[in-house]
Amino acid sequence: MDRYREITSKNKLTLADGVNEAEVQVRIIAKGSVAGKGNFSGTITKYYKVIRQSDNVIDLSKARITLYGKDYNSASKKNKKFGGIPFNGKPRKVTDKDPADSKPYGTVVVEYKVGKNYVTLTEGTDYELVYMNNVNKGKAVIIVRGLNKANGEGKSYIGNKRTTFSITSANLKTSLKQN
Repeated sequence: MDRYREITSKNKLTLADGVNEAEVQVRIIAKGSVAGKGNFSGTITKYYKVIRQSDNVIDLSKARITLYGKDYNSASKKNKKFGGIPFNGKPRKVTDKDPADSKPYGTVVVEYKVGKNYVTLTEGTDYELVYMNNVNKGKAVIIVRGLNKANGEGKSYIGNKRTTFSITSANLKTSLKQN
């Protein structure tokens, strides 16, 4: 058997039973030329350790993220999807409270699949939400980032998943009432 082989999406690295880690060599070979700079060639070789992922480590890049609107009820199958949040010139979050009724505009639900069912995760224990581009009207970004620490069930969540929500034009009539 050849000691070295190419790793691709079709030719994946699989660790044998009882083997928990392996060293992987990555070699990049470059040749070519750049106008005004001349010819170049070279090889970069790096070594990386690949460690078997535990069954207790869950990759959030495969999670399901759903944004629900006001009055979210985890026991209900009829929750409304999140429609957006009005622009106010300040950083916005889905969970910001609506001044008209002091309820959050929405709820972020993060789940991962186990068999045929989904398990709901807990913000602050399993993951954190990082908001980006969330001041101006348009698409704002939420990154769900695993906290990589064991929760009460011994599970640890790693990786990131991204979703977006809308910051909409404020309703002038509502804005005037609030000010």
